[in-house]
Amino acid sequence: MNTIYHLQAGSFIANARDYNLRERRLIMLASLAPDADGIFFFSSDLWNRFHHSFSHNIFSMLIVAAALALYNRSRRIEIFAVCAVSAILQIFIDVVTNDLTWPQQFLRPLTDAQISIGSLTDWKYLNTLQVVWVQGFLMIVILVGTVILYKKTGRTFLELISPRLDRLLTDFIVLFFTRRCAVCNARALYRDTGRGDFLCANHARVRRDLTISRKNVGGEDGTGDHHD
Repeated sequence: MNTIYHLQAGSFIANARDYNLRERRLIMLASLAPDADGIFFFSSDLWNRFHHSFSHNIFSMLIVAAALALYNRSRRIEIFAVCAVSAILQIFIDVVTNDLTWPQQFLRPLTDAQISIGSLTDWKYLNTLQVVWVQGFLMIVILVGTVILYKKTGRTFLELISPRLDRLLTDFIVLFFTRRCAVCNARALYRDTGRGDFLCANHARVRRDLTISRKNVGGEDGTGDHHD
């Protein structure tokens, strides 16, 4: 599946408990770790040769999970376990959704044996079932889950990059349909970082640090208290 879907699946795990921002980021990074062997995306030959190879195996993911857990400041054993689950989940999703001609080497470097569901049956419709129906179903589930997670927490996987960027972009998409500007009652697109007021494009100022403040329009006071 697409890396974005893997990342969002990792964000579901990251938000399953009261993990802080650092821990959520580590768990989401773990969900991306198996795709490290896709670094050769610039060459189709190298991509086909190495993707689903050295990092798409259980041992590599356990090492990654241990490294991420050591980077955390507390409850390292729990973070190790959750990061391992997040990483291995990506490999599992790939197994049940990818083309049968693209098996994986789960137990590398112990063995180069290639594993896929196709090795268990020769049913001629299995590839279509995996690539179209199973993958399509999981994509819908992940998209619906993303909406539910946002409504519950106000977060998406974009917080991996920046919580402020996450809030800015998701507010821009969602607020237009749900909120009105506190100044002129037009459709809102932004949320004042300090006051919490909803603002339209004409009354909002996006600062370089991605915080939002009220714009001084027509003599209005837009200098209110501001804090992160």
